[in-house]
Amino acid sequence: MESTAVDDIAEEEGGIDEDRVQNRAARSLEARWRWESLLEDGPIGRVQPPSATPAAPEMAAPVRAAEEATLRRGVIRYVYLAVDMTAAAGRTDVRPRRLDFLCQAATRFSARFLAENPLSEIGLLVLRDGKCQALAPLGTAPATLRSFLAMAAQEGPSGRTAAVAALQRAAEGLGGAPPHGSRELLMLFTSVSTCNLHDLSMEDVGQTLRERKVQVSVVSLSPEIYVLKRVCVETFGRFDVAMSTKHFEEILSSHLSAPACTAGQLAPKLVRMGFPKMLQPEAKKQPETCTCHLEVHGTLYVCPRCSARSCGLPSRCKICDLPLVSASVLARAFRSVVPLPAFSEGVLATSCGACLLPIHSSGRQCPSCKASFCQACDDFMHTTLRQCPSCLAQAGAARPDRDPQ
Repeated sequence: MESTAVDDIAEEEGGIDEDRVQNRAARSLEARWRWESLLEDGPIGRVQPPSATPAAPEMAAPVRAAEEATLRRGVIRYVYLAVDMTAAAGRTDVRPRRLDFLCQAATRFSARFLAENPLSEIGLLVLRDGKCQALAPLGTAPATLRSFLAMAAQEGPSGRTAAVAALQRAAEGLGGAPPHGSRELLMLFTSVSTCNLHDLSMEDVGQTLRERKVQVSVVSLSPEIYVLKRVCVETFGRFDVAMSTKHFEEILSSHLSAPACTAGQLAPKLVRMGFPKMLQPEAKKQPETCTCHLEVHGTLYVCPRCSARSCGLPSRCKICDLPLVSASVLARAFRSVVPLPAFSEGVLATSCGACLLPIHSSGRQCPSCKASFCQACDDFMHTTLRQCPSCLAQAGAARPDRDPQ
């Protein structure tokens, strides 16, 4: 009996020691990632420890892009999206890995970018093993970008980050872009350092980017790098550090709108575009293939200059290099350039003019039609719809009917 009691006490002491070890490991991990629990103090960006009293939360604004200031923006954009797939992307502080999160975010961004900027083109760069590889050139479709990202992610993260290689590759790829469009490089970064190649320096590449009017912006999951931020500032770009995955998505969504053009950046110029004729299946005597993918399609578009067949709009003719657009494409392109003005807050209203549900708190009022909306519909109209349905209804009602001839 005595030996049994001694054994029980020994087991209890062993369990206590094991609990102490686990608690010590948990405290060590908490201290290691203590920066994640810092609180942001207002718009100045100062941080406080989590024990401090947080500042009063601000009211949710509809959208920062819908400001009253008049800005000059470009309709056509040429953007390279660079994804960091180095060893730092293998960290698991963002589930499942930083690499998987960046690939998913890049896939969603490319699809939304081409949907909201139909006249623009996007390409894909990958950082790995101290090099930068151009996976997809400018003008690649979203489905092709998705497959390239999936193939690159299967190789896994490896090597160090050479940001200067991505800057050099973007300067070479965007140097030949037409001058009537804005040239941009958007980097999705995860590393806390960068290694310079022996034959390239950050200062020389930054000078080349400024000469070719390439704007560099970075969205990082790690603290900022001074030399890379300096390049962003000198090229009129931004360096943003995401505090969480949701914050990362918000920052990335802010790059969907065209950046403000600086003085002398984009000279006004007429761009020749073609409005192709749609060729219906019943109008064709036999199946035809498109010149862009060499595949058989039911509906084709005939280029007005060279009569080549294309399978979709917007696109660029593979024969004469003429941009092919339609009226709806131009309408979607200018919708992002001329944003919906911000609605006034604190308006007393009983029901929403869009969803017709009762408004329990203060509503938002359109400055043009004076219609009131709830906060959810206000956010949807500014982020997705980009138009006021009440203004469209009034414009349609005021349009005179045409007399039948």
